[in-house]
Amino acid sequence: MQFSVILLLSLAILCNSQTATTSKSVCIYDFAAVNYESDQVDILESEDCYHQVPDYKKVIVAHNRETLCYVNRKYLYLNKTNSRLNRCGEYMVMVGPSQRPIVCMVAGFMNLKVNNTLMTPELTERFFGVTSKTISQLTGGLEGSTNYFTQVTFSPSDIDQGVNPSLFVLSTDNNTAKVQVGNSNQIIEQVTVVTKGKEKIYGQNIDGTFSFKIEDGISELRLISFDYNKLIIKNPNLTMPTTIGLASRFKAVRPKNCKFVIDDKIWKEGEVSNSTFMRWQVWQVNRNGEGAMYDFTNEQMKLTSNEIIDGKGFLSVGFFYPTEMLISQDFKELVVEFEVENTDNYEFARTILVRNREYGKINIETMEYIDTNLTTKFYLTGDKKTIHLRAAFKNTDYSFTNLFAFSGFVPIGSYIILRSAYLTRSDANDNQYHCDHLSWDCDNMECRITNTSVVDGTNHWSEFCKPNCGTCRDGFVCTTGGRCISEINENIRSGQLATVCLFVCLLLISLF
Repeated sequence: MQFSVILLLSLAILCNSQTATTSKSVCIYDFAAVNYESDQVDILESEDCYHQVPDYKKVIVAHNRETLCYVNRKYLYLNKTNSRLNRCGEYMVMVGPSQRPIVCMVAGFMNLKVNNTLMTPELTERFFGVTSKTISQLTGGLEGSTNYFTQVTFSPSDIDQGVNPSLFVLSTDNNTAKVQVGNSNQIIEQVTVVTKGKEKIYGQNIDGTFSFKIEDGISELRLISFDYNKLIIKNPNLTMPTTIGLASRFKAVRPKNCKFVIDDKIWKEGEVSNSTFMRWQVWQVNRNGEGAMYDFTNEQMKLTSNEIIDGKGFLSVGFFYPTEMLISQDFKELVVEFEVENTDNYEFARTILVRNREYGKINIETMEYIDTNLTTKFYLTGDKKTIHLRAAFKNTDYSFTNLFAFSGFVPIGSYIILRSAYLTRSDANDNQYHCDHLSWDCDNMECRITNTSVVDGTNHWSEFCKPNCGTCRDGFVCTTGGRCISEINENIRSGQLATVCLFVCLLLISLF
C-alpha cells in the first residue's frame, strides 16, 4: 500500500510537471531613482512621450496623478527582432528602501547628470527621473546628503488604472493619419487597419505613434498589444484631429509586488569589480569613527591594525552601502570569513549597526549609532588562521541603516585578510528572483521564453530572469531562442500522456 501511494504521487508530479510555473516575482534591482527637481541634478536633455497630444497633462491620467517616471534615452526602446518598440505609456511598480510600492508610467526620456564624481556613465544610464515627492515616498523621507537619489527595485506591470484607453488622432495630412494611444495598461505594438475586408498591419513609429493611409471604407482599427491582446474600434472617424475613447480596456494581471533588495554578496576574495556605486564598500574604521575605504578593484582585501589601545592593535572592518535601508527587515544576518596570523591572538570586541548620512565619507559627525552590540558568534577552524563570524540582525528593528562593522584586537602591526562577506536574506525577500538590467530588454528576441517553449536555439538569460518579450500571434509558438515558429500540433501526444497517467492510476487503485 505504501509503495502504491508513493508511485501515485510520483505519477501526479510527472503528469503535471509540464505546466508547473514559478510563483516568484521577477524583479530588477540595479536601477536608481533620481530627483530631477534637486539642485544637485542637471537635466541634459528630455522629451515627454505625449507632447504631440493637445493638453496631454490633463488627458493622460498618469500626469493628473503625478505618477510619472522618465528613463534614459537608451532604455526608452525595447529591442525586438525586427523593430524598436517605444516604452511610452508602460507602467511599472517600483519600490525603494521604504518598501512602499509606487506605480509610475514611463512618461518620456530624461538624461540626467548628478553632481557626484563616483557616478559612472553606465550607472547614469540606469537612472529613473522622478519628482521630489516620489523620492520621498521611495525612501521614507530620509534626510541624508544623498536624499536626491536612491536605488530601487522594479517590475514592469499591466496594472489596471481604472480608465479605458484613448486613440488620439494627431493629424490627417496628405490622406495619412498619425495616431497615438494613451492611458493603456499595455504597450500597443501594432495597429491593424481593416478596409473592405482587407487587413493591413502597421508598426510603431520611433516616437510611439502610428501612421497609415486614410482610405474609404475603413471599418475597423485593431490595437494589438505587446502581449498580442486586441482592442477594436469600429468605424473610426479619421477625417480630422480628434480623440476616440475606447469602450473597453485590456485585462490586467494583478502584479506581484517586488521587495526592495540589494546585492547580498559584499565581498569575495579573487573577484574584482570596477563598479563604484550600488555595491558594498569595505572600510577600515578607527575607534574615533574616522574611516578609510579600501580599493575593491583588488583581488585581496588585507587590513592592518594602525591603532593601539591598551597595548593591543585595534582593527575594525566596516561594510557600507550608499543607500539607507531597513536592513534588519531585509536581511537576517551578516556572515564573514577572515584570516588572521594566529587565532589564539585574536580577541573579538563587538559588531555595531550604524546609519551613515554621507556618501564617500565616514566619521563621527556623519554616523548615527543604531545598535552598538549585535548578537555575534564566531567559530575557529583547525588551521589556527580562519575565523567565521555571524552577526544576527534584530527583526524588531525598523531603523534605516547602511553600515555595520565588526571590531577586535590583534597583535600590534598585525593584519586580517578578508576572505568573504555576505548577507542572508529575510524570508520576505526570498520570494522573488533578483534580476539585473538585462531583463528589461529583449535583445532582438520576439517572444517570451517559458518552460513550455519549443527547444530551438539558446538565450543568454538566467533561468528565472527572462524578460517578457511579447506573445506570438495565433498559430505560432515561442522557441527557446526567442523566435516565433509555426505551431506543431502536440494535442495527440499530450492526450496520450494524460491517458497513460490516468490508466496507470486507475490500475493501481484497483490492485490496492
